[in-house]
Amino acid sequence: MTDPAVKGTILIVDDNPTNLAVLYDYLKEEGFAVFIAKSGEKAIQQVERIKPDIILLDVLMPGGIDGFETCHRLKANPNTRGIPVIFMTALSDTVDKVKGFNAGAVDYVTKPFQQEEVLARINAHLTILRQQAIIKELSEKKLQELRFSISQSLPHELRTPLTTIMGYSQLIAALSPEKLLENAPKVSESIYQASKRLYRLIENYILFTRVQVLLADEAELNQLRQQAIYNPQEIIEKQARDKAAEKKRKSDLSLQVENALVYITVPNLEKIVQELVDNAFTFSSPGSPVAVQGARQGDSYLITITDAGHGMSTEQLKNIGAYMQFDRHKHEQQGSGLGLTLATQLVELHGGTCQLESVPEQGTTVYVRLRSVVHG
Repeated sequence: MTDPAVKGTILIVDDNPTNLAVLYDYLKEEGFAVFIAKSGEKAIQQVERIKPDIILLDVLMPGGIDGFETCHRLKANPNTRGIPVIFMTALSDTVDKVKGFNAGAVDYVTKPFQQEEVLARINAHLTILRQQAIIKELSEKKLQELRFSISQSLPHELRTPLTTIMGYSQLIAALSPEKLLENAPKVSESIYQASKRLYRLIENYILFTRVQVLLADEAELNQLRQQAIYNPQEIIEKQARDKAAEKKRKSDLSLQVENALVYITVPNLEKIVQELVDNAFTFSSPGSPVAVQGARQGDSYLITITDAGHGMSTEQLKNIGAYMQFDRHKHEQQGSGLGLTLATQLVELHGGTCQLESVPEQGTTVYVRLRSVVHG
């Protein structure tokens, strides 16, 4: 659809000259660029060259490969699998229609044709294509903004723990043996904590880049979204308790988590809970509650993590998606940063959603909604 005067490019595949002529003339009059192929083999040869927006494909074509096989081959080719295929058929049997959809078709038109119906279905799928293109463009723009924000923020995030490690290393070199022995516990603990933070930052960045690759691979993404677990309670509770112990706030944590079938992998659920619970403890004061809940809700599994901490303004909530740090000095130079962005993207990787509600100086609640099933 490079020519704005052309509504779209259509490839008609049919071995019947009459059908080809009728559709060709009608669609040309309606403003489409139209190409024809008289067999499945010819269509497969032509499609990469002409790059049609939509393929109208006859199901029954004697003497060569039929429409089902043609569609299978088109969908097996990475260069053509994204082109919508509308089957043209005189078959009215549901089994045949299901077979067509399983082959990769997006729609059917039944012979004898009603030209207005053919046009309506073509326009409907062209509209979907345009909407998908807009969404893709916006997503790519958002991803570029996210990558830029990370490239700006990451050097600072890395510099902070590195400065701590370098500073204490210089201190060790300058101290007398007696003073070094006296300060060894404090120095070693500071170096250890800074090293842990640095390691976590690097691991998060590596995982973030892997997530971007997966989000761009439709086949891998579909396969990943079929994976499920049955024991979210055990996983969520363990990660939350481990974080509470690490932050020395075991008594602040409350848990109310149920088991259910949830479409996610164990490592990704662990990471999501780790990052979100870590933020809840980081941005709330010792002695204030952090509540973690998990339960099936309709066809979803809802995890909520609530703290009574610093909270965020509306503007800060908007900036989370762009990986913007906020109030560094107020919050001990520990913005939510890549960890929260990564947790959100891991949720979306599995077809879920992550939402935040927050009120400044009152607290924050994170809602993670993952796909589940309704048992009859």
